[in-house]
Amino acid sequence: MGVKNTRFLHLLASLRKGRNYISKIEQNRIHLVSLNDIKDGAVNFYSTLFSKPKYIRIEMGGSRFTKILEVRSVWLERPSSMEEVKQVVWDFDGSKAPNSDGYTFSFYKKGMITY
Repeated sequence: MGVKNTRFLHLLASLRKGRNYISKIEQNRIHLVSLNDIKDGAVNFYSTLFSKPKYIRIEMGGSRFTKILEVRSVWLERPSSMEEVKQVVWDFDGSKAPNSDGYTFSFYKKGMITY
């Protein structure tokens, strides 16, 4: 019985080895067939996948923006008043959710009535 099991397991391993073999890879519409080409293709694929992306700097058609005044900057960075927040919430459509938590503006409006 042991010999039959050994032969069976050997055949099973041989079949699996044949299925786990990579015969070719398609990269950029080119078929890589040789072992060295497949290795180089895999290295190239993962090198570009994990490399830093090259960003293109967006320009506004030569527009020159003026620097914001210090007084304006201080005003923009100040804490918002409760009245400003309330006005923003009331101006939005009640069925929209400002965040991914799913709470809509209607929920916030109902909560702000107490203030």
